[in-house]
Amino acid sequence: ALTWTKKYNPPLSLPLPGAQPSISNAEGDILFLLDSSGSVSYYEFSKVKEFMWDLVRPFSFGPKDVQTSIIHISTTPTMEFPFDRYQSRGGVQQAIRDTRQLMGDTNTGQALSYAKEKFFSNEAGARPEVPKVLVWVTDGFSTDDISEPMQLLKDMGVTVFIVSTGRGNYLELSAAASQPPEKHLHFVDVDDLPIITKELRDAMLAGETISLGLSWRVLSWLRTNIHLLGSSSTSWKQTMLQKEITPAQLLISESSPHSFQVSWAPTPDSVAAYQVLYGPLPGDSAQLLEVDGKRNSTVVENLAPNTTYLVTVTAIYRSGKEKSLSAKACTFASKTWAPTP
Repeated sequence: ALTWTKKYNPPLSLPLPGAQPSISNAEGDILFLLDSSGSVSYYEFSKVKEFMWDLVRPFSFGPKDVQTSIIHISTTPTMEFPFDRYQSRGGVQQAIRDTRQLMGDTNTGQALSYAKEKFFSNEAGARPEVPKVLVWVTDGFSTDDISEPMQLLKDMGVTVFIVSTGRGNYLELSAAASQPPEKHLHFVDVDDLPIITKELRDAMLAGETISLGLSWRVLSWLRTNIHLLGSSSTSWKQTMLQKEITPAQLLISESSPHSFQVSWAPTPDSVAAYQVLYGPLPGDSAQLLEVDGKRNSTVVENLAPNTTYLVTVTAIYRSGKEKSLSAKACTFASKTWAPTP
């Protein structure tokens, strides 16, 4: 958590719409781990940048206040700017606005190892005696291991906050975040990041209590995005309650030991393509299928028998906007035949 130099008294009256009370008595180094890989759409990248600025906007910046930096997650981790580069709100705002997506692979583990070096580096402008806060906004997937470098960061005193935009493995992310996870892990759609901004900022400052527990947040996110209509041994059906989010229905059917069919509806004309991402639970591996925007189903093959999979169907609009829906699916156990005596 960030350090207070004096007690913060919130204003008695509510701020005007769009305005936020200034916070001039906090001190700490805040590092954003920004997914800049090719798996993130331009729309999602821009929304995350807006969230980053909204999160730190009330702070005062300087050598005795808050400092911030950005590390890109890509094929090779890259620091956008060091902690001590910008010492004013205007400078930080413009730096975040000017940040450009690098594309490449999602090597989060490498970025975390790089972050460990920069968090304690004079060259990067880090300060040795102030609290360290890592904010990682993620879709939940990485092409390399994150557990060891993340644990090293936490062992060195870094407080880790994780914001998952809805496709992550809960068990993996709850282990990666600082403990307890109910204070350090959020699940939210990328369009709804503003909902958690104040709560996350308060958690960074207080380090003690948050108004909403993780169980409420997870259930609220699930209620908002996924509602289980019914299931059987061969199919799962879910619908998005937010009417602006598509696909609205997701059906897993024709399950076998090594495959199942994924179907969705509706298929709006504004969708250019669909992506079907699937991987075993628990686990950190995933495969991606590209499907034409006019199709409403595909068959997922070469699966392991008797395994639960998380399946995410993402509608990619021609505007660049993306909307996703997830469901669980199970393959059957392989039949074994005993020889006839």
